[in-house]
Amino acid sequence: MQMLANKATPKITADIKMPSQLQAFQADFGDYLRSQMHEDGNSIPKRVGQLYQELIFNNLKGFINQCFPVCQTIMTAKQWQALSLYFFQNADLHSPYFTEVNKHFVDFMYTLSDTQKQVLSVPDYMADLAHYEWVELNLDIQPNNPKNTALFANYALNQNMQNLHYLWAVHQIDNTNPPTEPTDTFLLVYRTPTHSVEFMETNALTHLLIEYMTQTASQAENTNHANSNNEPLFNDGRALLTAFFNSIETEVEPHILDFGEALLAQLISEHLIIEC
Repeated sequence: MQMLANKATPKITADIKMPSQLQAFQADFGDYLRSQMHEDGNSIPKRVGQLYQELIFNNLKGFINQCFPVCQTIMTAKQWQALSLYFFQNADLHSPYFTEVNKHFVDFMYTLSDTQKQVLSVPDYMADLAHYEWVELNLDIQPNNPKNTALFANYALNQNMQNLHYLWAVHQIDNTNPPTEPTDTFLLVYRTPTHSVEFMETNALTHLLIEYMTQTASQAENTNHANSNNEPLFNDGRALLTAFFNSIETEVEPHILDFGEALLAQLISEHLIIEC
């Protein structure tokens, strides 16, 4: 782990008199906690300092352990410990909320260089897998979004849904089935009316359709198109599909619209498009 060594353990000094000194102490103490080391020159007692270091690190690790169970299984316990410690020591964590630690972990995984991944034994697919696991947990705990702009008839997109595109088949990964090559993977992860989190594997066309509906509804909200009566943006599903296929420069023919209507019906049955 020498290639990934953290900066030297900061010196913690006492005798704080001014606000600026307090801020300096807080910064030094934060660096001290991250270092997970103690030097003789630190004024804080070794036993107390190490107790705080262990407490903070274990709290943080507890959050990422709960959120990323599959990620843990594809690494050894020693490798996972090393990765958790490297994240704790080097991630840019500014939020005071522990609940945001998991999103910071995902963002951090996407910043790792090839050299860092090699030293830490992190597979190339780990960042995508971590994001997928975080999405599942985040959808499970996020509050309901009251905004439901009607797209056609009385139907709107499920606001508790993520339209995802990964370079790896993350929904198939476990410790017995590690991927060997990238595979473009399109997934819809969503929360149902019964508050269970489900996923559906889709394709590039469905991904584009969901993206089009999301952007269209967002633009309508931003331009105050949506009114108190929540009048739909399109007269019916066929009108929505016609606009969508025109947006991707695809010739609109009856059989294409028939296919699109069947797809909309499936999205409705799976609670990805819901009544509003």
